[in-house]
Amino acid sequence: MPENTRLPIFERWAARYDQSVRTDQGIFASYDEVLDAVVRAATVAPGMRVLELGIGTGNLAQRFVTLGCEVWGTDFSPAMLAIAREKVPQATLIQMDLTAEWPDALQQRFDRIVLHTSPVRISGDAINAARYADGVVIVVRADETRREVVNRALDVLRSAKGRILGAVLTDRKQTIPGMVYRRI
Repeated sequence: MPENTRLPIFERWAARYDQSVRTDQGIFASYDEVLDAVVRAATVAPGMRVLELGIGTGNLAQRFVTLGCEVWGTDFSPAMLAIAREKVPQATLIQMDLTAEWPDALQQRFDRIVLHTSPVRISGDAINAARYADGVVIVVRADETRREVVNRALDVLRSAKGRILGAVLTDRKQTIPGMVYRRI
């Protein structure tokens, strides 16, 4: 779906976005766990410059700020950016369409550039971003996501020239023994 047709949807969703991601059902199950995994995968340190593409209401950016990072963020939704501005006033926020020419303010070096997208099976965002990213971390919900679905998502990301860095398994109900965990 082109961003110009998605904008009204995100503008309406902004006011209730944070409430809608606090669920244990559907695509937002384990939302906070996933954001924490993204932060771990980014391996940031205090003082690093982090650019978050599609910052939304700033939930991921808050974690980077807490770790002492200088955060920049982009989003195409003015309503989402307004909420992010309240949550993370220390971040530099820019309204932009990722498919358009990048503004001069972003023509600089960042230590990390992160993009947390919708699932591969729901949106093309992850697939499009994978070809430009240094790496992709896939999130899999334990006891719910079928192996075939994961394999298909990996195939699609690889065909887009995405470099798979690893996976995050969410909603585990059983502890994985250390001996097994080191092998996966």
